[in-house]
Amino acid sequence: MRAASNHIAVSDHSPAPPVRRNTGPAIPGGHGMRIVERLTSTWGTEADGEGKTVRADLPTTGEGCPRPHTPGPTF
Repeated sequence: MRAASNHIAVSDHSPAPPVRRNTGPAIPGGHGMRIVERLTSTWGTEADGEGKTVRADLPTTGEGCPRPHTPGPTF
């Protein structure tokens, strides 16, 4: 049986793939991929000719996602 999850997608106009930046708590910005990795069970990217879409599944069971997390294949 597959665990329950919510599927989300966020698009932008940049063709560049998402990159996890080395940041700290006092540095504004650059935390997006770190948040995606910590909160999702799977994620990936899809180029669409005008930019990209990052898609992710958020577990709803309360168990969180497995750690350590490695990005899944592109959608």
